[in-house]
Amino acid sequence: MTNLRVTFRNIAQVVLYECEFKGQFSDGNWENAEPYDAWKQPCDAVASVAKPGEALGTHNFYPRILYGFSSPNLLDCCGDRMIFWVKSAMAYPEKVQEMIANEWTWETDHAQDPKIALQSYTLAQLKTDLRDMSRIWAGRPSAEEERAQKKAEKAQREIDDREYKLRQIESNRAYARKLLTERVAKLQEDLGKAQAELTQYE
Repeated sequence: MTNLRVTFRNIAQVVLYECEFKGQFSDGNWENAEPYDAWKQPCDAVASVAKPGEALGTHNFYPRILYGFSSPNLLDCCGDRMIFWVKSAMAYPEKVQEMIANEWTWETDHAQDPKIALQSYTLAQLKTDLRDMSRIWAGRPSAEEERAQKKAEKAQREIDDREYKLRQIESNRAYARKLLTERVAKLQEDLGKAQAELTQYE
């Protein structure tokens, strides 16, 4: 049993990887990609949905090719079939492993299955999942995570800026307090001199 694994965000991505992309790695879109043996580990790896707290991406191997799962060429030729795989998993979640193990006969036997046809999974949803898969495969954060990261970084910059301004205000206050103290001391000194001069005329 292989210890090579790939963890994805949802079952749709798992099914796409197992039923569509393993074939594209070895005998399809990327069969002639270099290095020529780069398909072996991805095809041996078992895909699953990441458990809570588990990292997304490859486990026990590193991708040698950063596949673009949302390739327009792939969507043009295989988009309908990809949608079929996901709808099949939605219609028969209890049979996902059976589908993965028998993908060729599953596709033939269920091509006209009305239960599968009734499932809602659009091309837009497919593209979103595929782009996310590309990020996961490359070890990059998802679009949502990137937006959250940028938002957090912006908030941190604003906090840092405000703290800097507060320090400047405190520094200015301290300087103003020092000047005021020195001025009061000088006035008291002048007052003392003036009073001393007045005593000469008493």
